[in-house]
Amino acid sequence: MSILRWLKKEKVSGLPDPEKEKSLEMQSVVAAANDAVQPVQGVVSKKRGDYTAYDDDIRAKIGRFACQHGTAAAVNQIQCT
Repeated sequence: MSILRWLKKEKVSGLPDPEKEKSLEMQSVVAAANDAVQPVQGVVSKKRGDYTAYDDDIRAKIGRFACQHGTAAAVNQIQCT
């Protein structure tokens, strides 16, 4: 077994490979099934929302406030504004 197998990243789709089928008829059946399933499989629900991007100046102010007043107070201050 080659070490390259462990280092190489393969795209795993979870769908069977039609090229591995022995008969041409089964290859076409598997390919058609993959085409039908692929659009449904690609729908992924988003678990988290978008994060707020702060510039360096705002992050420095938040950090300074957190050092002086504590993390919980900084979180409350940010959420109120």
